Amino acid sequence: MRFNLYPIHSVANPHLDPEPFDHNLLPLDIMEGARIEAIADRFRPGTFDLHQTHLGEDVIEVLEQVRYAIVHRYNPDTVFVDGKMIGEAEHNKASEKLVREIAACLRLIRPMRQHAMMMRGIVRDEDGSFDVMGFDVPNLWLHEVPANCWPVVRPALPASGRWCT
Repeated sequence: MRFNLYPIHSVANPHLDPEPFDHNLLPLDIMEGARIEAIADRFRPGTFDLHQTHLGEDVIEVLEQVRYAIVHRYNPDTVFVDGKMIGEAEHNKASEKLVREIAACLRLIRPMRQHAMMMRGIVRDEDGSFDVMGFDVPNLWLHEVPANCWPVVRPALPASGRWCT
């Protein structure tokens, strides 16, 4: 089993939102094989240590702090569809495209800061943890959403209908 995931900066903040996010909703199925999950316990200690020398402590810290993500799990085995062979590379590309499209839709609905980026790898059979085999290196100095406007995934829009103050 393989995975692609796209981190979500955060879910509703219990200190700022009058209606707290119900964590019992997670994992939340979006479509077949794709869901929003709490993934903090899916990474084994030291998952990103190999990259610390080249990327630095700040980038590794951002990757290790991922708590929620859009996750797509898929089987990379070769299959034939309408006489066409679909191999591991095609499955990987299709999964990554799907996750990026779901993330784009979420960002249209709820713009938010994004430090960590796409990650890919293998789901371990024995405990369901993630072996991260690759990831997009986050740019820590580029922020699309101003600091005073940090919308997060919430169960519903606030009564004011405004995300920023």
